[in-house]
Amino acid sequence: MLAKKLSNIVGEKNLILDAPLKDICTYGIGGKAKYLVYPTNFQDCFDVVKLAELNDVKYKIVGNASNLLFVDDGFDGIIIGTKKINECIILPDNKILASAGTMLSKLLAVSIENELSGLEFLFGIPATVGGAILNNSGANGNEIKNVLLSVTYYENGEIKTESVDQLDLSYRHSKFTKKNAIIMFAEFKLKKGKKQDILQTISDFKNKRQNSQPTQKSAGCVFKKCGDYPAGLLIDKAGLKGTTVGGARISEVHANFFVNFGNASSNDILQLIEIAKKEIKEKYNKDLQLEIEVVK
Repeated sequence: MLAKKLSNIVGEKNLILDAPLKDICTYGIGGKAKYLVYPTNFQDCFDVVKLAELNDVKYKIVGNASNLLFVDDGFDGIIIGTKKINECIILPDNKILASAGTMLSKLLAVSIENELSGLEFLFGIPATVGGAILNNSGANGNEIKNVLLSVTYYENGEIKTESVDQLDLSYRHSKFTKKNAIIMFAEFKLKKGKKQDILQTISDFKNKRQNSQPTQKSAGCVFKKCGDYPAGLLIDKAGLKGTTVGGARISEVHANFFVNFGNASSNDILQLIEIAKKEIKEKYNKDLQLEIEVVK
């Protein structure tokens, strides 16, 4: 019955039953979702959420699932993917309006095409606009909040637009981290630049990333910074690089990347997380906090 109602909202081709979650996340790990839907517009997204709440069915909104660890038991509810809602619009005064499901790679490509500079630091982050705002994603000494003007979102039947200073953006945090809202659009303020200069900056970031991050499947950094200390540095100093559980390993390239080098289970990753937490607490009396999200 619920499957039929979901199909009526998003269309039969945008509904997948018993969907393998390992196929939709960068970790390549996870059981099956009872329902996976890909709305093609935000009204359909809202309608799916209303249907889930009306039927007391849990749901999770995801972009590219690049910082998520789905558990092997799967998700007994509705996974709502936003990647089919992915429009970018060039606005006057060097601005871009992008919908939440837009991949950062597409947003960056549009900025390059229009010779707009400021988004170069996003190169290589495999996230959507919505996910990047949710976590205030950053790299190379920059953060999404530094180029963000405003965000439009849906909450409790109302659509709101708020400026960047209203969004409580800080290190890997936003007001959306614990808010039951759906990010819809983001407006970015950029500056004019020469395409060759933009491409050169991206090339520099690309080389840096290739030399400092592993190529195996991962969800990026597992832990947040521990005060002023990078978690990877503490894990490295504790001698944990290369620690392996099943098909998962603490990367020898970057100690804050726990990679799926074979056919890792979520339990393999979770065991490595507990090992790292325990060792860092015992050796340095510091508590590691997860940057990735475990979805059950």
